[in-house]
Amino acid sequence: MNTNLARILERFFNVKGGKIKSRCKILWSAADTVAPDTDVGHWNLTLLDFGAKVCTARNPKCDICPLASQCYWFGSKRYASLSAIALYYKMNS
Repeated sequence: MNTNLARILERFFNVKGGKIKSRCKILWSAADTVAPDTDVGHWNLTLLDFGAKVCTARNPKCDICPLASQCYWFGSKRYASLSAIALYYKMNS
């Protein structure tokens, strides 16, 4: 579990992963739920790029995010549905 992916899942679904993200069962469960059945490597790389360029740790670019309308983080103004992540994946495959 990469920190970019963990951040996206935490913000989008309003879940809090543990200190060690790579071992957090909640985050792995969320990732398993939204990951496609095929071409998982491409999906993973897409989300890594998305986390590095849009859903950044500091100053996320919510104003250009294609997931903003369904993102808990954006909706709560703290700067969440499976279909939004799937849509982003399809748009960038």
